[in-house]
Amino acid sequence: MAAKKEKKEAAAATCVYCGGDLPEKPPRVRVKETTFHVCSIECQSAAERYLALDKRFKLPLYIVIFAAAVVILITAISDGTMFYSHIMQIVVGAAFFIWPYPVSVFTTFQNSPIRFIVRVTRVVGSFLAVFGIILLLR
Repeated sequence: MAAKKEKKEAAAATCVYCGGDLPEKPPRVRVKETTFHVCSIECQSAAERYLALDKRFKLPLYIVIFAAAVVILITAISDGTMFYSHIMQIVVGAAFFIWPYPVSVFTTFQNSPIRFIVRVTRVVGSFLAVFGIILLLR
């Protein structure tokens, strides 16, 4: 239990946006009833921008993922060909690249900074899209 508390305190001692060390009196970003610390005014504005875009584009991302899953399921049951499945894989990859907002709980950023989550999401989106194109062309 003590190790978990130490890990949480160590995560709280880093910037929620870039993961850098915090100054003595760090700026803050508020998400609903939770406050996160950032290391600079630049990280504060970048985190606030991310949160605003997340609020605006998370639903479209989830709708694209759900619609693609439905199309893939229908294609798998009825058609048997994978053409539309590969198209939907490309669409989901593009959606992750364009809208890198997959995290539904903001406390995740205490363990993984926002910048890291965006990079990983875009890498995964690129992989899905490129792999879908390769499968589509073969």
